[in-house]
Amino acid sequence: MLKSIMNKQKASQLILLSKAMLIIIALLFSFTACVQSSGLVSEKEVVKLIRVVDGDTAYFITPSFGEVSVRFSGINTPEINPDKGQPEYYGVEAKNFTSKILKEAKLIEIQWDLTQDKSGDREIGIIFADGVNLNILLVQEGYADLRYLKDHMPYAKEYKEAQKKAQAMKIGIWK
Repeated sequence: MLKSIMNKQKASQLILLSKAMLIIIALLFSFTACVQSSGLVSEKEVVKLIRVVDGDTAYFITPSFGEVSVRFSGINTPEINPDKGQPEYYGVEAKNFTSKILKEAKLIEIQWDLTQDKSGDREIGIIFADGVNLNILLVQEGYADLRYLKDHMPYAKEYKEAQKKAQAMKIGIWK
């Protein structure tokens, strides 16, 4: 009889544990989808890199727009300005970093930033290389600043934290 009671308790504990795990999984999915469901960004789309223009602009082939120039949302890297002479400080390094990350990536995805209008002929997007938010990575590694970031934009908090770290470490443009 004691064995029967203990088996029932174990079964009850397993059921509670299963329910707790389901709740945790549901919370993780809802957190991930939170930014998407808020209407700030689109679903991620798999894209193909055509070429990198500078640290925060590249051309991609996308399901939504076909071949398109994409300005990376929320960030600004130094300009290359090939028509105007010398590139800005750290402009070449920012372009090289973006090129390396995107060319080596096995999977490139974009979330379209729905909080902003196009920038000239460029769509606005958040770039993911092998699951890593490249926009945030550029800030974190000192290749970009947040001159165009607004508090209502997607990932604003993460961008700000990344910039604080880069400034504290005095790397890249913060040297």
